[in-house]
Amino acid sequence: MTEATKNLAANLQALLEQRSLSQSQLSERSGVSQKTISNIVRSESSPTLDNIEKIAQALRVSVSDLLNENPEGKKSNSINSVASSNLAEEAASMLKCFLLLPEGQRKSLLKTALAYLNA
Repeated sequence: MTEATKNLAANLQALLEQRSLSQSQLSERSGVSQKTISNIVRSESSPTLDNIEKIAQALRVSVSDLLNENPEGKKSNSINSVASSNLAEEAASMLKCFLLLPEGQRKSLLKTALAYLNA
């Protein structure tokens, strides 16, 4: 297994968790089968470049964000790719700030926001 395959598995899992997406939902958005996505997350296969590109596009991150490890040894959270996405500049700025929060604070904020939206 290559380093890129390991990074892809870890980064994809992290992005799914950050965005509260299931593998099934990503499959629907990307057009990549759920079995293939599951195999990628478990590092059981080396996906095609076409599938990596489809997944990156569905998650609105770059292919390099999926394959690379950042300098601190933590998996990429795609902060840089947010700026190049189709999101409005203000939303991108807010998302960057959100992604910089510690994981516990992000989860708490999401829980509060979802409770507010469902009220």
